[in-house]
Formats: sequence, C-alpha cells, structure tokens
Amino acid sequence: LITDYCRCSKYQFELTSETTFANEFICDQAFPVSLLLPVLNVSTSGGFDPKMPGDMYENFTDSLSADYWVLNLWGDYEYALVYACLNVAWSTSEFVYFFSRTRTLPDNIRKEMFDYAESVGISTSRVKEVPLANC
Repeated sequence: LITDYCRCSKYQFELTSETTFANEFICDQAFPVSLLLPVLNVSTSGGFDPKMPGDMYENFTDSLSADYWVLNLWGDYEYALVYACLNVAWSTSEFVYFFSRTRTLPDNIRKEMFDYAESVGISTSRVKEVPLANC
C-alpha cells in the first residue's frame, strides 16, 4: 500500500459546506521510498447526508471513490474508529482507521477501539501503527 512506508501521517479534514468536505492526506515517507517520494500528498473531496453524518464518501478521482463509516467515537470526539471500503475493478479493499486528534492514542482507548472493531466483525490483524513521535 502507499501508506506502508509512512513514518508520520496527517489528515487535514475541512468542511466546505453543510454536506461536503475537503481532505488532505500528508505522509512523510521512510527510507527507501523517501529517496523517490519524500512526502506523499493526496487531496480529495467528499460528502455526506446530514441525516447520517457518519456515513461519508470520498472522491479520489472522477471515477474512483470510497465509502467511509464512523463506527464509534471516544472522548469528546477526540478518538474515532472509521471503516472504509474501496471498490476497484473486481476487487474490494477494506481499511480501518484509528484516529486521534493528538499524536498519541492512550492504551486504554486503543484497547477499547480494537475490542469494538473485533466485536462488529472487523479484523485488526493487519492494522499497522504509524509512528507519530517525530511528526
């Protein structure tokens, strides 16, 4: 995946209207990828139904989009568990994100998030932690 060599990643999510958003994904790449592409920067846009704001779509290109679902929140919207699926040709890729507004995810919150994901049938066996200490 394009994120396999991220040593620091950030999402800049901004509402552009009551039902649309812009998102910028920035990933500082680790060696050896950093030799060719030091920073991966992907800008996207998307939207949601205001009656169901946790059910979103994100457009990567005019013909490629992904569906996202905010499955659960912890704290005062400090931490979020997000599930996404992307259909490309005959293949479906699934993603799970453990978002934090800070560079750390407390162990107890992390455990609750993993337990919740497993309880709703989402495997966490391939989840990779992105090091954020030097972001």
